[in-house]
Amino acid sequence: MEGVVLGATGLVGRELVRQLLKDPSFLIVRALVRTPLAIDHPKFLCQVVDFNDPADFREKLGTGTALFCCIGTTMKQVNGDKEAYKRIDYDLAINAARFAAENNFRHFVIVSAASANPHSKNFYNRLKGKIEEDLGLIPLHAIHIFRPSVLLGNRSENRPGEKLLKQVAKALSLFLPSKYKPIEAKQLAASMIAAVKKNKAGTKKYEYKQMLRLIR
Repeated sequence: MEGVVLGATGLVGRELVRQLLKDPSFLIVRALVRTPLAIDHPKFLCQVVDFNDPADFREKLGTGTALFCCIGTTMKQVNGDKEAYKRIDYDLAINAARFAAENNFRHFVIVSAASANPHSKNFYNRLKGKIEEDLGLIPLHAIHIFRPSVLLGNRSENRPGEKLLKQVAKALSLFLPSKYKPIEAKQLAASMIAAVKKNKAGTKKYEYKQMLRLIR
């Protein structure tokens, strides 16, 4: 199999690349990035892409078995610009899914959110819900939507507010509904890979319990 990762510099994307490189089922692992990654491995290929150029994006995406979409940003990174946020979180994800379908990928795997809802009053949850909704219009063999709550792990960038949220979530984990329990990035990555290896068709959404079942 060949796995392609979008968002390979983020918390989940980095972990996905690490696990895919160790998995003998994946013979080629490619990362589509804005800036090169310093990873030296015989089955790893890093491709620099202009994501604002659809033709370049589609060409560099090429063909493969599974496309793992871990793209995401924060309001701080886009200076509070919701349109800029949407161009990253929504446009890139939907374009990636469309190009994956056109290029005959079998699996499209995406990190969404536990509270994704296209009708939510919350911008973030509404956007994630809209992505999930619109993915259903794209003719892919299999769509795997992962809906984690708080992600645990060491990010490359400093997010003070998120650190506090993680501490609170971990402290209250026993009292939270299962879908809102925090999950380690390495567990999420492992469950995404496991879903692809099951090779089942159709659209499937995975919340906390379903993610853990995949890797047990």
